[in-house]
Amino acid sequence: MQCIYLHGLASGPLSTKGQAFQSYFADRGIALTLPDLNTPDFFSMTVSTQMELVSSMFRPGPITLIGSSLGGLVTLLLAEKDQQIERIVLLAPAIGFLTRYERELGAAALREWKASGRRRIFHYGQNQEMDWSSAILDDLKQHPQQLKRQIPCLIFHGLNDDVVPFQDSVAYLSANEKSRLLLFHSDHQLTNALPLMVEESFRFIQEPPEFFPD
Repeated sequence: MQCIYLHGLASGPLSTKGQAFQSYFADRGIALTLPDLNTPDFFSMTVSTQMELVSSMFRPGPITLIGSSLGGLVTLLLAEKDQQIERIVLLAPAIGFLTRYERELGAAALREWKASGRRRIFHYGQNQEMDWSSAILDDLKQHPQQLKRQIPCLIFHGLNDDVVPFQDSVAYLSANEKSRLLLFHSDHQLTNALPLMVEESFRFIQEPPEFFPD
């Protein structure tokens, strides 16, 4: 089984959560790959470039993807397309990212971003503000908004998440009858839930297929 961790927006492979998952899995004999999804660079990366990078890493055999925030959305979109992906783990997945981000940004700021083609946001992986291309807006519109695949899925979300509302993960449960959701008294970072998340994720990927009846 191949396992890949997909970090969130303005993050990187050295993220706290990614490193914790990789260390925990390695101690138990499973290699977890942490690609840098800022491809070809942070400014011009889109959901499509991230999907292409992750897909290029696939080897023959079953695949498990673990996705955080925007990486969770990328995970869901990849799972819609590729049956080789057999299980997914989602950490505060950014379901409905485009609609929510445009609404929160506001019409004026959105027009300015599209007109200039760039916007400054803080990149936590680089610990500095960086330009981000508006190309991601048009790119996101090319991907399905409705998720239909029934796939074994474990979701973690914080009740106090002010970036991605936990209600989005609750709603996803009705779209995927093979999904489970664990809610924590935590925020978007889910830092205080990290020890339990890595344990539950490792247990989840070890469960036999009969745990997920068709």
